[in-house]
Formats: sequence, C-alpha cells, structure tokens
Amino acid sequence: MKLIIGAGFIGSALAARFAGKEKIRVVSRSGSPLFSKHNIEYVKGNLKELEWDTVLKDVDMVYVMTGTIISYDGTHGIINDMNEAVIPMLNLIRECRDRGIRRIIYPSSGGTVYGKYSVLSRESDPTLPHSVYAAHKVVLENYFRLFNIYDGMEIFSLRITNPYGYMVTTDRKQGIIPIFIDRIVKNMPIEVWGSGNNTRDYVYIDDVINALDIIAEYSGDVRCFNIGTSVAASINDIIRIIEKYTGKKANVSYRPGRICDAESSSLNIDLAKQELGWEPYVSLEQGIQRLAGGYGFLSVTE
Repeated sequence: MKLIIGAGFIGSALAARFAGKEKIRVVSRSGSPLFSKHNIEYVKGNLKELEWDTVLKDVDMVYVMTGTIISYDGTHGIINDMNEAVIPMLNLIRECRDRGIRRIIYPSSGGTVYGKYSVLSRESDPTLPHSVYAAHKVVLENYFRLFNIYDGMEIFSLRITNPYGYMVTTDRKQGIIPIFIDRIVKNMPIEVWGSGNNTRDYVYIDDVINALDIIAEYSGDVRCFNIGTSVAASINDIIRIIEKYTGKKANVSYRPGRICDAESSSLNIDLAKQELGWEPYVSLEQGIQRLAGGYGFLSVTE
C-alpha cells in the first residue's frame, strides 16, 4: 500500500491519481471531501505526531508531501524549521527503515536549492541555498544520501520547481499564476517583489503528478531528479499572458525585492527524461489558458 503524508496542493492531487487505481492511505491534519472517495483510508494527524504501527501497517512506499512551503529572508526560522520539517522527516525514515519500508519519495525545491542565479541547473550542480526553506531541503537531501548508502534505503528527492494549479478538492490556488489570474479577473491589485523581471521555471500540477506516479515503478540507481520545464519566464511575462487570455488589464504594485528570491532559475530535465521517460506536456501558456478557462474567458480544449 502507498502512504501519502500531507494532503495539500500536491498531496491531494497525488491521492486523487492513485485512488483511481488502488487502495491508499492518506495522513492529513484536516479532513477533505477527497477522503470519502473509494480506495482512500484517511488518518488524521501530522508528521510530528503519528502512531507509527498504525500508519505504516501494510505500507510499502511513502510519499511525504508536507513541510514548510514559503521562502523568507533571514535566519529567525531555522530552529522552527528543524523541529517542524527536518527532525520529523528523519524520524519517519528511521521508522520506515526499521519496518523494511525502503522507498520514500520527497518533494525538494528545484526553484531554490541551486541559488539566486541558476540557468538550466543539473542535479550534479552545487547547491547554494539563500533561504532557510532551501537550506532545510538541502540538509534533508544529504541525510537521504546517508540512509541510502548505509541502510539500503531508496529515498528519492524530486526537485520540483514552482508548481502551479488548483487543488483538486477546493478552489484554493497554489503558485503566483492562479493567484494572479484570480486577482486580475476580479480587478484586484497584485503585488510583485522586485522589478518583475526575475525569471523562473514553472511546471503545471498534472506534469508534477505524472513524475511522482512514474517514480513509484522506477528501478534505476538515480535518487535525485529535476522536475520542471527548462523554460524560464519572468513575472512580467506571466502577467502579459494572463492579460492576453482574460482580456483584463493588471493593476501591478512593485515592492522592493527580497534577498531570498532567485534572480534567475531554470532546470535541466534531461536526467528525468532519460531515466524516468518523463517530460512535461503542458507549456506555461497552455497552463495559463487552462486556468483562465475556469473563469469562462475561453473554451479550453485538451
């Protein structure tokens, strides 16, 4: 049985995918209409407070879709991040190891671990985190390597860059793209950190779920993959595309930039293509078309 810990943006989409073909167990801090679906066994809780014998019973694979989700300037959150994200993850790995559960899949951050200036970064490139969020991702990846080497674990790190879309169970928006679409459509102002010329690699949620699905059956030796599109776009580019497909003019307020924000970020995804046979199918413009179509501005076709 597959266990998914965390039912936020990516976790809920992943649960919906797997529940369509097999029985799974989902751990979440709060309930969801998704959990009433056939094939989903719901356990209320979080990574810090779980009854391991119950949660890990009959499990052969674990997806950990939980953790802090934002970057911020400064070091004030280091201890909290260690207590909330790093230590609970290490405890989970030990519990899985002791029960013979070898395969764990974890979402790292392709948009932050390579540093402020990263163009078509490869998995072998140096990691240069500029935020506590990115640093704890890198710390965990190094611990994963040790568990893989010494304990025969199969812990995979998927360096996902700026995923976006809607949650499958609510109208909650994830990523700046759907948030900006919503505010532009409603004639509400939007705030941009910096000049808006910073470039990032954005990947649509369906393509992310495809990668997470494929990794379940992967039998190769690679344990870290970039998941993105290899195409960088600026925030100003995104605003222009949204304006194009909604026919609305954005009211943009520019604020001073933050140290933690990347100036440029894009991923080389050759390794995922070669090893997993995965590649993204939804371009940035197609993704924005799909989301804008939800507001009735255009007819979206697959």
